Amino acid sequence: MNMLETRQEIYSIEDTPSWVKEYAIPKVEQHTDSPFSFPLVDYQDCINDEEICSYRGTYQCVNDESRIEDASLHLVELHQGSQRLLIHELSIVRDGKKIDALDSENISAIQRERSLESHITDNRITVSISIDDLRVGDHVLFRSTVIETQNDHPFHGRHFSTNYSLSWSCPVALQVVRVINNSSTQLSVLHKPLNSKSNQHDAEVIEPNSEFEREYTDLPNERIPDTVPHSVWGSFLQVSSTLKWDELSQYLYQYFEENGALIPLPISDIEDLEIYLQDDTLEDKALKVIRFVQNNIRYRGENHGVFTHTPKPPQRTLKKRAGDCKDKSNLMVAMLTSIGINARLVLVNTSYGKKLREFNPSPYHFNHMIVDVEFENKHYFVDATIQKQAGSFQYSAELDYGMGLILTDDGCEPVDILKSPSNRVFELKHRFTLPRNKADATLEIERVYYLHRANNMRSYFSSNEKSKYQQDFLEWAKGDTRLSLELIEPVEVVDDDHVINKLTTKERYRIVDLATSHADKPIELLTDFASEFLRPDSDDYPIRIDLDGEVQHDIFVVYDRRPDMQLTKEKLSSEGFEYMDIVENIKGNELHYLTRVTPLKDQVDSGEEAKNYKKNVERIILRSNNLIAHKNKAALAVVYENQFYWYIGLVVVFLVIKALVS
Repeated sequence: MNMLETRQEIYSIEDTPSWVKEYAIPKVEQHTDSPFSFPLVDYQDCINDEEICSYRGTYQCVNDESRIEDASLHLVELHQGSQRLLIHELSIVRDGKKIDALDSENISAIQRERSLESHITDNRITVSISIDDLRVGDHVLFRSTVIETQNDHPFHGRHFSTNYSLSWSCPVALQVVRVINNSSTQLSVLHKPLNSKSNQHDAEVIEPNSEFEREYTDLPNERIPDTVPHSVWGSFLQVSSTLKWDELSQYLYQYFEENGALIPLPISDIEDLEIYLQDDTLEDKALKVIRFVQNNIRYRGENHGVFTHTPKPPQRTLKKRAGDCKDKSNLMVAMLTSIGINARLVLVNTSYGKKLREFNPSPYHFNHMIVDVEFENKHYFVDATIQKQAGSFQYSAELDYGMGLILTDDGCEPVDILKSPSNRVFELKHRFTLPRNKADATLEIERVYYLHRANNMRSYFSSNEKSKYQQDFLEWAKGDTRLSLELIEPVEVVDDDHVINKLTTKERYRIVDLATSHADKPIELLTDFASEFLRPDSDDYPIRIDLDGEVQHDIFVVYDRRPDMQLTKEKLSSEGFEYMDIVENIKGNELHYLTRVTPLKDQVDSGEEAKNYKKNVERIILRSNNLIAHKNKAALAVVYENQFYWYIGLVVVFLVIKALVS
């Protein structure tokens, strides 16, 4: 069969199916304040025992030139082998007259492989339907149906799950959702309005041989700020085949088992691993197996056909030394099982996080697989696709996928996969040596990375040339201090502890021309941790905290003789984080500035909690700029009791230091 025949099988131009109900298009005025609008969005699905038919109809108004490019191109992505497209109509309504815009010469089927650069293939076919002549003021009507049939895939054509978004960034006069259940099983309906606190709202079922229909008129424009947690979605309606989480867990476990994917693989069969496992403890063996799969089995995704949900036998993955997340996870489980470690496959979603708990159970919610490893009665979650990891089980970086579904032979409910927000992840230390002769002033910087940040830095160093990362660190040092720096000792890794997962770097610079560049002003060094705490204008939504763990900034200033100064100490406990800063004379001629911020959770709630949180973020921003006198004069710091006086205090400190050094 040639490619043309294959593509013609993927799509065809046909009349609208008889089961589709026709809805009148509302008459609406042109929305001049929006580049486009939809008088009608029409979603209809018909579920049978052997196939699923999904009809989509949209009637769009083009109100501005900026919308012409998008409105003139319609893309439909299909699973090759299980889905085909029926094109019913593509028309333009101009000046009240309908113009047929469906031209067979403007229809093409292409295999885009959008993730090929990431070594992922999906074999999906994109059908492209374009319009030649589209103008401002035109209305575009596009109607089509995708038919999904059963094949070797465990879900295609058998299991239905769709999220109908009820949130739009443009005016929608009428949105229709209609579901016909001609199958022999129930369908579950879940309606989730924006900002709903409940995990279940407006839930109902669609019985076999029955129909569900909803019409939504004049949908509000729900603009969700970028600062909200990823688990906050706009309003949506989910309809899916009725399942329980434990049923899904059990079904997938049995499916993998039947396909030979859960066979233990003795490590004695692996020549380059065997020599490393002699006389090791059980934990050492387990960690070496984990690192072997992470680092020695190349990631290559085959997210198409049956392989979207089924890993291959572990022997095949080992032979190829390559596989996707399912293959690598399955190989890791097979190897760990052979040495007496209880390990299980876990399905997760890399984007939904805790949002999964609000959904009806469905296998289509998951896009990634990891491993649950049990050791000494504790469970550790491991991502087989991440390289350059380190740390014993106690010090391994935590994953933050929110929720996961473990596959077991008797079924399992979802489990939490959360990262502790308060773990120490980074320490930054600046050490200034400021002798009487300013030409000899130096700066030494030490950076200490922990857990996932240590893993990330290992990858960074191994994937960049030495000259590249040395230049990066020099630029970071200049950017932090706003000083002219000359290299004495370039950055190097001085300690890499693979047991506690800690990596330390050091670098040293000469401060050039300090007496001239800062003759009448102090060195300003920003402790910019507060930038990870977002501050939206509105308090109507939860606020996401981006700081990924506890961070600390130490500044040491060594003068040629003891400076006069007053101890300051400020502690702040707020919604979402704890903050502390200290200025002290730790010994002789050395001053110490310390700032530490510890996130307590990954988000704060809307309303009063958000208001108080933002006020406290403002307070730490006012204290984030460290003013360092570079001449051997008295250094002054004063404790202020509230935000206003803190700000005034910074101005006073600046003026005092300026007077002292002049």
